[in-house]
Amino acid sequence: MTIPNISPLEAYALRRALAQMDIPADLPLTGWVNLLLHTLKPQNPEHWRILSELVNADAELSRRVLELDPKAAPPKLSRKDAATPMIPALPTSAALSQEAIQAASSAGSWIDDCIGWLKTRASMSSALFLEAGALWTAAVVIAGRLRLNFNYESLKPHLYMLLVAPTTYYKKTTTLRAVEDLLRKVAPHLLIASQNSPELLLYKLAGNRSANFDQLSAYDQRIENAGTQFAAQRAIITDEATRLLSEKNYMAGLVENLLELFDARQQVERELRSDGKLIIRDSALSLFGATTPARLGMNIGQEQWHDGMLARFALITPTETHIPRSPATLVPDLDPPSELVQRLIELDCALPTPPYRDATARLDDEGEPPAFPSLSLQITQDALEAYNRYADALHALCAPDRGLDERVKGNYGRLDKLAMKVAITLAALDWQPGQSGVPVIAIGHWARGQQTAERWRESLHRLLFDLSRSDDSQTEQTIISLLARADAPLSRREIHLQLGSRNRKACYASIEALLSDGMLTESERRVGRGPTTKVYQLAEE
Repeated sequence: MTIPNISPLEAYALRRALAQMDIPADLPLTGWVNLLLHTLKPQNPEHWRILSELVNADAELSRRVLELDPKAAPPKLSRKDAATPMIPALPTSAALSQEAIQAASSAGSWIDDCIGWLKTRASMSSALFLEAGALWTAAVVIAGRLRLNFNYESLKPHLYMLLVAPTTYYKKTTTLRAVEDLLRKVAPHLLIASQNSPELLLYKLAGNRSANFDQLSAYDQRIENAGTQFAAQRAIITDEATRLLSEKNYMAGLVENLLELFDARQQVERELRSDGKLIIRDSALSLFGATTPARLGMNIGQEQWHDGMLARFALITPTETHIPRSPATLVPDLDPPSELVQRLIELDCALPTPPYRDATARLDDEGEPPAFPSLSLQITQDALEAYNRYADALHALCAPDRGLDERVKGNYGRLDKLAMKVAITLAALDWQPGQSGVPVIAIGHWARGQQTAERWRESLHRLLFDLSRSDDSQTEQTIISLLARADAPLSRREIHLQLGSRNRKACYASIEALLSDGMLTESERRVGRGPTTKVYQLAEE
């Protein structure tokens, strides 16, 4: 299980729970900590054991919790601690049962195995990025051939995912390449080139072959033919995903196309001057991309938060502040383990094979082309009830009187569906075709899907927090971080030089603002008989 960062107050609440002491009602608990402490009752010996194992499963989390005194007053938040996003607590009505949490730990074991391999290829990437890569790969292999039919829509497991983190440090590209290598081992025909114009992308998704098909090698022709069978059920991996959402003229219309393709429309039609009428059937396009907060801020405006495009993405940000560098070692090759590949190939073979789509394809009695085959999943009653509780809770958070940021309401309205897409994928990975005709979504599959969606909800708020901070507040936070690490107070000039800032005036203004707010204290430093210099340090709490 991936453990996200927690605040000092949340660590204090966990420490009180482990000490079997009451938790103050006014503690601002959010996300998974709030959900966990409303689910497990430490006075129950079995619940206390589970809570203890969860805390001790992560060394850093255990250290932060156990170093606190449960009998002391709640810790006061410093300016550094306060500079974190506030995430609305999930209503307790959506809390998962103890049985559901236990079942989630063994659901979709292939995902854990895949994460284990991805760690060997991208050991310095964020844990949430590796989890996303494993889930996305399995969903791509399903390729729209599974669906869950609700009374108001049919859900397929394809996903749009965007990894968002500063350049270089979190190794986003390394994660993308490892995922691409795995997918090429299993189903290379499901990948579409990321460098496409909107018109060419539609042309390919309509099931057409490349213009230079006759010049391709025999192997590449087989891949191309297999790809046309799946047409709009294929996938794109792109290093700079915001290019797809750009408003530049050559990308005009792509956002609207991506909106329709994600919603698994039965038929999407386009009239193009060069290619005539294109008909895209049974779409289930998957996207896996990466970008930086800076580039996302440059390319994405307020309208993209409100037009529903970003609401369809799982926007994933790292929880780690520091990731240790892994030393380079020699390996025989970079191939994924054969058993990891084989299990996906077995799933691919168990799902129905689509018919060839070409001009000579046989029409049925009504003159329609052959339908794309997909199996209808089943879901257990307890899993369906848990889904509805989660969807109800998200709906309640979006109520006008709850004060939720308008930018995230579209994402909140789709988080339950993203969670169910994960649950569908997990159920498919656990499916034994010889024992049941179709996969069945059990409570463990749903519970892990909800836990995943909650991590993505926290990621969303971290992203918005970073995007919303002004340049001034970012400079102030950088100064606070610098002084927190410094062995001694620093002068204005030393602060400016260590920040590497070109704007000395802005740096000095931020120091004055922090001093005025009481976040810094000013003193004087004298070296030998020289003049005194004003120096600054964080104010004591």
